[in-house]
Amino acid sequence: MDPANIAPFVTFLATDAASEITGQAFIVYGGIVAHVRLPHLSDMIVKQGKWTVEELTDAFGGLFKEVPASSFEGPRGYARLPKQ
Repeated sequence: MDPANIAPFVTFLATDAASEITGQAFIVYGGIVAHVRLPHLSDMIVKQGKWTVEELTDAFGGLFKEVPASSFEGPRGYARLPKQ
């Protein structure tokens, strides 16, 4: 998670060589650069108009209703935290 591992890729994205890359997701983890294909929606919160910070604070848990609290998302998807 060292920014020095990620900065070269971010800089690359600002070059002409990457000018056609848009709306894509990547994972940069140490020496690995992975393109995330076909992301899918797991949860969604919706309202008419723009969100306020307060509204997002109140509704944010709805984005993680399908993910157990004992899980985290890493470069290989969701993993369960070990029991303490």
